[in-house]
Order: sequence, then C-alpha cells, then structure tokens
Amino acid sequence: METLTYRTLDGPLAALPPEEAEAFAAGIRGGVITPADADYEAARRVWNGMVDRHPALIARCLGSQDVRRAIDFARDHRMLVSVRGGGHHIAGKAVAEDEAGRVDSAYGQNYARLQEVKRQYDPDNLFRINQNIAPAVLARTA
Repeated sequence: METLTYRTLDGPLAALPPEEAEAFAAGIRGGVITPADADYEAARRVWNGMVDRHPALIARCLGSQDVRRAIDFARDHRMLVSVRGGGHHIAGKAVAEDEAGRVDSAYGQNYARLQEVKRQYDPDNLFRINQNIAPAVLARTA
C-alpha cells in the first residue's frame, strides 16, 4: 500500500503512512478500499453522476465494531468522514449501493430469523438500527 494523501478537518493535506492504513484495514471485517484497489472506482461512485468524490479510504463496515474503529481512526487522524446510507440525496450524501448479498453473508444463518423479527416488529423498516435487513415477505394464500 502506498502513502495516502487526504484533506484534514482543518483543511490542510496530510499523509497517511502505508503501515497505519494497513493496520486499520486489518481491523475492519468488511475490508478497506484505497485508490490503488481495482474495485475503488465502483465503490466510490454514487447514483448521482454529478457527484464525483475521491475518498482516501473506503471502510466497508459490517457491524458496530467496524463503525467504531473507522470513526476512531478518522478522529485520530483528523479525517473527513462520510457515511453512505440507504436513502437518496440529490448531492449523493446518502446513497448506498445494493448490498443485499453482503448483508446476507454478514448475518449468515441468522439472516432469515432477523427478517422474520423485522416483519413482526418493524414491517415498515422504520427503526434506525438494521435498516439493511428487509422485513420478511409473507406468502399469500388464495
């Protein structure tokens, strides 16, 4: 991994040594993507073609521990942070790609059970936590 250059919260550019980026990446279960990775272009794009941002790092968080580690790392290095959510925003600030397979694999055998719980207690998918788990669909009988 090469040294990464990024803009800090205060405005000036800073350099992130490769060993620090590698140590961070090793602690993120979903992986970390940098501009040197083949999937960087696809990972950084949002649905609005007018938005063309180039983050220094993309952390693909698979749980709260990954999120906490990413936020701590960003805070320690005074990095700007963006969160890709499940909604849409004209400026591309809340767009997530379809990661159903990634979510399914992250929860493993528990995914179907979690979908059933969501169907029973949150059928409109309104709760802020685990909105990436779609409520199970009831089969209709004639």
